[in-house]
Amino acid sequence: MIFKTYDVPVVRILNQWQVILYLSNGLKPKDVYASKNSKEEYKIVYVFDKEQSQQLFDKFRRHELDIGGSILVVDN
Repeated sequence: MIFKTYDVPVVRILNQWQVILYLSNGLKPKDVYASKNSKEEYKIVYVFDKEQSQQLFDKFRRHELDIGGSILVVDN
């Protein structure tokens, strides 16, 4: 497996709820890519700057991170 390198330390997140919380709180990913594991299961991987995401991660771990204001509302 080949890992792309970045100019800063990063975290790779697979948890879609965690990604939604990060995005809704204004954190933008450095990268997004598709990956698969040894069981041929495909996942979307979101790459975030580790330092920029640390406060959100701490709140997420304490179950204190709520949906933020950066939400797009789409009318059907």
